[in-house]
Amino acid sequence: MRRAASLRAAVGELLALPRADLALRLTLLLLLLYTATWWKVGIPVRLAVAVMLLVPSLSAHRWLWTAIAACLAASCALGGFRESIRGILFAYWSLACACAAWSRDPDAVLRDNARGIVGCMFLLAALWKALGGEVLDGSYFHALLVTDAWTEGLWTFLGFADPSLYEHNHAALEMLMSQGERGGFVLYDEALRLSLETAPALRLAALALSWGTVALEAALALALAAAGPRPLVRLRDPLLLLFLGGAFTLLPLPE
Repeated sequence: MRRAASLRAAVGELLALPRADLALRLTLLLLLLYTATWWKVGIPVRLAVAVMLLVPSLSAHRWLWTAIAACLAASCALGGFRESIRGILFAYWSLACACAAWSRDPDAVLRDNARGIVGCMFLLAALWKALGGEVLDGSYFHALLVTDAWTEGLWTFLGFADPSLYEHNHAALEMLMSQGERGGFVLYDEALRLSLETAPALRLAALALSWGTVALEAALALALAAAGPRPLVRLRDPLLLLFLGGAFTLLPLPE
């Protein structure tokens, strides 16, 4: 009970902080777990983050945030194409935190940059899907719908597909993945041809999901870019909830 009370007190104290201070401390926790592409960059970042977490008065220190942003930017520059998108986003957000630490209105700096970075990610995602043929023609979601065990129950319950369809497709995939396995390598027989079954309703559902995803991501990008009392601004939260609900319901989650 004492531990639970202490934990509640710590969480309450954290949530009572000003919004900018809370955002900076949560970012420090994320940076503590971040692994940079270059270890020479990761070590000083973690040391600075540890000091800022242990000494709360340093959590908004201007020069420390500037040093962290510079280190992460250097990691992106040195890593080049080897740097993951996560590393680039960490560098951008660290720079936003540094700007907030130097600003007289840190809340506004963090709010605008947070909205901007999320809006840019949705915009890039929508453009990537629009330019990639496997999404707009429905082939990506089509392959997902006829093979994915995560949503199999949903489509069979709605009557879009028969359970025997998934039994056939799962057996075909298992045969494909298990054939010719030797010493950790899978040797595919070019003479082997496996066909997956489908249904007209699943084809239509795949097209609807494909175009709906692109439209939803584009709408989110516009809503996050909009400012002032505009209709799109009021749709930000419903659109985000719709996106998250669809992603966690229809897409398979990693085990």
